[in-house]
Amino acid sequence: MRTGIAFLMVGLAGCAHGQSCKVRETALPEAQGIRAEASSLLPAMPVASTGATRGQAQELPPGATIVPTSGLPDPAGQVAVRIRAHVNGAPILDEELREAMVLRTGELMNVPETRRASFVQELAVRELDRLIERELILQEAMQKIKEIKRPQLLEQLKLEAGKEADRRIADIKKSAKISNDDEFRAFLRQSGLSVEGLRRQTERNFMMTEYIRNLIFPAVQRISVQQVREYYDEHPDQFTRPDRLKWMDIFIDISRFPDANAARRHAEMIIARAQAGENFAELVKQFDQGDSVLRGGEGLGNKPGEVKPPQAEPVLMSLKPGQVGPVIDLGFGLHVVKVIERDYAGPEPLDEKCQARVRDRLKGQIAEREYKRIVDELKRKATIVVYKEQ
Repeated sequence: MRTGIAFLMVGLAGCAHGQSCKVRETALPEAQGIRAEASSLLPAMPVASTGATRGQAQELPPGATIVPTSGLPDPAGQVAVRIRAHVNGAPILDEELREAMVLRTGELMNVPETRRASFVQELAVRELDRLIERELILQEAMQKIKEIKRPQLLEQLKLEAGKEADRRIADIKKSAKISNDDEFRAFLRQSGLSVEGLRRQTERNFMMTEYIRNLIFPAVQRISVQQVREYYDEHPDQFTRPDRLKWMDIFIDISRFPDANAARRHAEMIIARAQAGENFAELVKQFDQGDSVLRGGEGLGNKPGEVKPPQAEPVLMSLKPGQVGPVIDLGFGLHVVKVIERDYAGPEPLDEKCQARVRDRLKGQIAEREYKRIVDELKRKATIVVYKEQ
């Protein structure tokens, strides 16, 4: 983890005993999620209110408002902007929502065309809720910084967020094979985005993610052995392995021998050498007359019903790892097989590898639960106004 951000977030959220908290990448998509069709696929859509919360006040008319703006060629020094919501008085603009939706264009592309209009509305409601949650969490983070009277922590957090935005922009440029800033701006503009908007989304997502992660971190580190055992016992379907094998194959073409008996004697000679301990891969190179040698000797199919030729399956399933089977006669050719690995259907043992998988799943569940608890509490105390577009 980066030392600066680790120190910063320990100071803010209190990681126990100064443990470093792993930084993962924020949830912005890669270049493939930014499609040139975004502007046409995401027309302006009305967003219904997500419901009243305690202390709401309708001080502003729904839809649009007038806010002071500097540096624009407007003689009155003002510009009309659409506001979708207020979170404790802080506005969430229509443009922010549209940018967030454009960054999810990849999801929209996977929706059948007949459902896209309704999905756009669903997407708008979901992304607006995410923006509200992000604003609540960032407000909470800023308040904590104010309370501990360490403004340098905010500067460090902003610095790390800026570095993350630089990395993300560089990654998108590389994926899209864009070499200069003008071309990149044009590329984003086709999708209804701007460099500034993309940077702002990345930075604010990073800041929110780092803060919330460190609030959740202690909870996900307290997973006990008993919790692991209980999850394993309660979800047997997640820890059941199927019949599986890895095997090697040598094909003998009967047409290359004087008769079938000569071909069989040849196959039995190969079996005897394999059983005596010779390297089977070397025997494949020397004796295979099919296409197995092109795969390094690996047999086709690893699960019941997938093995080819099918006649080999019952023989293979009867063997243990390291065993060489009897000759398998197909009439026109013979197979000599050896099982390399074998897993038997049934529950996985709760070994270290399985325990690690259980812990990962428990961490995901706990993180989701803690996030919901934190956000629900912030929403309960907040004044949130959502405007419906007229």
